[in-house]
Amino acid sequence: SLRLTTAIDARTASVGDPVTAIVERDVKDRQRLWLPKGSRVQGRVRRLASGDGYRLVGLDFSEASVGPDLYQFFAQLESVQAVPGIENSHQRTELSHSNLPGGIQQTTVVRNFDYELPGTGYFYLTAAPFRLPEDLRMTWKTQTLRQSDAAPH
Repeated sequence: SLRLTTAIDARTASVGDPVTAIVERDVKDRQRLWLPKGSRVQGRVRRLASGDGYRLVGLDFSEASVGPDLYQFFAQLESVQAVPGIENSHQRTELSHSNLPGGIQQTTVVRNFDYELPGTGYFYLTAAPFRLPEDLRMTWKTQTLRQSDAAPH
């Protein structure tokens, strides 16, 4: 569980901007505490786009600081706090109708999903002010976690 430390405005943000969040609960497995509550997690804005009635913000988090140590990890967004004007999935359905020979009518359904980058969580902002608020709570599932070679030991 992560909590954003600063708001992200989809109108002024740029791809590559740094993003920071705080770990809300201990991250552990059966044998080890990996990230204690209160650890800082760093990431980046990975994608920005505008569509018909929405703005898209893609975030990823890939490094965590625990004292002097820096850890790298890969995670997928699982859920986001319910906030009006923010969705974490977006789908557009298009129907097309055509007449085939012999009087047969055919309906084709096309569902369009935005291209997704692995490890990037997507937020569809559907109303002004088109921003992710400070303190937004998100749940990410960690795939791998390892200590960075560049970190002090």
